[in-house]
Amino acid sequence: HCQLHIVNTHLDSKNKPKTVQSLQSKQIRTEVLDPLLAMDPTPAILVGGDWNVCSRKSKDQGEAYADLSANLSPLRDAYGGIFGEDEFAPTRRPNTKPWVRGKKKGKEGGAAIDHAFFTGMECVKADLKDLRCEDLTVVSDHLGMDLEMWVPARVK
Repeated sequence: HCQLHIVNTHLDSKNKPKTVQSLQSKQIRTEVLDPLLAMDPTPAILVGGDWNVCSRKSKDQGEAYADLSANLSPLRDAYGGIFGEDEFAPTRRPNTKPWVRGKKKGKEGGAAIDHAFFTGMECVKADLKDLRCEDLTVVSDHLGMDLEMWVPARVK
């Protein structure tokens, strides 16, 4: 059998200091990832959700995303770095916040603040879905993450 550990998160975007997401991702590292990695050197882990850290450099020059990636290493982001270093698609619908719309030239499509970090499996598909109700009402201000992951079978 094979164990798959899935963690869903939504990091704070309102509180100060500006490094609150870094502090929270470090907490996920120490309280969730480190114990799993200590029990099994090659676990299957997926940690995803709204990180409120943009990988498209629409809010900063990429420091926050680099910090997030370092905190979660050796996990990799299914939405970037695997399919092209700068190929981050917007995951948030445009709204009134300039950084969400993408105020920087070339980043006008919106912010990419939803990520799915993984290890111990292969990501074969990482799509974004425009999820709506039957009456076409938007389900969320974020696009839905649609992942297909292959977890290798392990014999114990």
